[in-house]
Amino acid sequence: FAIVNLAWTHIIDVWFRLSKSPKESFEQATQLTHRAIGLDKSLASAYVTLGAISQSKGQFKEAIALGEKAVALSPGNSEQIAMLSSFLRDDGRYGEALSLIKKAIRLDPIPLPWYLTIAGGCYLRLERYEEAIEEYKKVLHRNQNNLFACINITAAYSFLGREEEASASASEVLRINPKFRIKTYATSYVEKNKEYRDRHINALRMAG
Repeated sequence: FAIVNLAWTHIIDVWFRLSKSPKESFEQATQLTHRAIGLDKSLASAYVTLGAISQSKGQFKEAIALGEKAVALSPGNSEQIAMLSSFLRDDGRYGEALSLIKKAIRLDPIPLPWYLTIAGGCYLRLERYEEAIEEYKKVLHRNQNNLFACINITAAYSFLGREEEASASASEVLRINPKFRIKTYATSYVEKNKEYRDRHINALRMAG
């Protein structure tokens, strides 16, 4: 577990743009995870970690295969199920992703905030914006500085034409991260569905 946790520090560095070399960070994470698998081939968290690396590179089919292996090894583990849900979401399989993240939430009565952001992301892509807002509000109620929830609730308000709320939420994004720029965000946005990606970015621009 410790090795896998160390691998995740490199992945998170890339996600939060803290890494000077994303390629090297992913390579280090991959090496550490393969080392963990060498010690224990049944370690489900290692396979889902490799899946997260593939997801970050836009290799969604590979990510899903790894996520499915992780869930097969640990079928009652909500974290593995939630990660597989995120892989399916990014591959455009929104209905399947939503069903899985609901299952993960049922397994964990006090779900981790990122479970709720995955659920919100599924609702956004299914154009169920009010339900997306509800999920993101739950996250922000726990932590008003959750940047991902704030970005996505901004998009949801914008999709609904609720301009004042979208603008206020966009201001919150900049409060959390004064260096946030849509252009930079767009370059790191990994999504198979390019039409949704473009709509999402445009919704943020409309919010200001």
